Amino acid sequence: MTVKDLKIPAHSAAIILAGGRGKRMGREKQYLKLAGRPMLELTAEAFSGLGGFEELVVVLTPENLARYGRGWEDRGFKTAPSVTLTAEEAGTTYYSWTSATGPWTTYSASLTAPQGQSTLYYYS
Repeated sequence: MTVKDLKIPAHSAAIILAGGRGKRMGREKQYLKLAGRPMLELTAEAFSGLGGFEELVVVLTPENLARYGRGWEDRGFKTAPSVTLTAEEAGTTYYSWTSATGPWTTYSASLTAPQGQSTLYYYS
């Protein structure tokens, strides 16, 4: 089976997580070039080329969102900022399927979205 053989379920979104900062490597991996093009661009092109996704989303660091966000939006992708907690930083993430004002549930395991169209609200 190849990627082209995949059947994308209705109402699916492709979410590309590209919000890393590359601290251990010393540079951001999503912008390393492969065949002369940034890996993030190749990844986005692959998902976009599959078709069948209701939404295409690229998650970026706040800095890269400010720098590149408009370009992704112009190409039909939605953009979202990444949220990062370091090991030295205590933090808890809360989520709600209901509204931006709650009720809030503490994030502690994988989430299952309710049926139908859903928006996940969260804060850390």
